[in-house]
Amino acid sequence: ALERLVESGDLAPTRQAHAAYCLVLAEEGNELLTDLNREEWLASCDTEHDNMRAALDWLVEQNGADWGLRLAGALFTFWERREHLVEGRARCEALLKLPAASGRTRSRANIVRFAAAFATTLGDFASADALNDEAFEIYRELGDRKGIVAQLNTRGVQAGLAGNWLAARRAFEECLAGCRELGDLRATASVLSNLADVVSAQGDLALARTLLEEAQEKFCQVEDWRGVGWSGLP
Repeated sequence: ALERLVESGDLAPTRQAHAAYCLVLAEEGNELLTDLNREEWLASCDTEHDNMRAALDWLVEQNGADWGLRLAGALFTFWERREHLVEGRARCEALLKLPAASGRTRSRANIVRFAAAFATTLGDFASADALNDEAFEIYRELGDRKGIVAQLNTRGVQAGLAGNWLAARRAFEECLAGCRELGDLRATASVLSNLADVVSAQGDLALARTLLEEAQEKFCQVEDWRGVGWSGLP
């Protein structure tokens, strides 16, 4: 079938249409989905995993940074939830090397941040440091407050995994202030939970409980039951 497609001269438009389909499907998994809809989306991504890979391969071959960065950004949750960590990191890094992806844009900063998150989870803290610095610089250049706040959370997670509780606490406290300023209940709840883990590790169990109680309250307000379970009280 592929040979016939090549013979017909329709390979390029067909590959582009295929990539567009994958992009639409991936971007349906936005952060506002309910838990049930998110699970349905994840199951669809499981089914279409090879199609997503093929689309990303083609976009990299074509230097298609615009769609490629969008697709990788939309698939971050899938890669993270399904623990395709090595693949997610490799895909992000391949896209970041594209000439067309070199601009100081929010799309680039997002993928740099996601690459940093994968590197952190995989224990490559040196690479994560460099990536975190680049993402933070781009967000600051753009005046992207939401991006800066998200980056602070990524830094906090990295510092916590490295056992640097003081740095983690500073990052999460600054991130929490930003989330409250933005009025983002879901993000606020997530950071409260992350901060509770840090202060608990520092021995302040009373403060950890207070933070978790507020996190659960906010997760309930946005009907994020996974978050409610994740921030369960000790």
